[in-house]
Amino acid sequence: MDVTVRRLVVSDRTSWLALRTTLYVEEAGDEPIALDDEIDMMLASDGWAAFGAEAPDGTLIGFIELFERNYAEGCSTSPVPYVEGLWVHPDWRRQGIARQLVAAGMEWGRSRGRTEMASDVQLPNLISQAVHRRLGFEETERLVTYRVDIR
Repeated sequence: MDVTVRRLVVSDRTSWLALRTTLYVEEAGDEPIALDDEIDMMLASDGWAAFGAEAPDGTLIGFIELFERNYAEGCSTSPVPYVEGLWVHPDWRRQGIARQLVAAGMEWGRSRGRTEMASDVQLPNLISQAVHRRLGFEETERLVTYRVDIR
């Protein structure tokens, strides 16, 4: 398939928001609060990058969002481009699109002088874990997080 991967811009906002809603609300079960405000933040900040995969008809069919974190588990350098979100429409999966999006993220990191890139996956998401391995990521550790209400 002839897919174009490019940096997302303001004019992609509506399509990008629809994809973000599918990933974060419908699939992950997160609250839809601020999904659109986060796009503004990503577009305005030098520490963020977002790339989209565009079908031949111009439809946005996938995206990757990256943020330069000061620390990433298993990495020895800082800062590290971190994959905050990666999603490809189900009809377009298993065609190398996620690989192209990750490659764009890697190139963004290299252009900023970075030598590592990191990501995370929730433990029950075995499909995403397999995708990460196929894309060349190596598992560095497993993490259980905790919280306490201090009100």
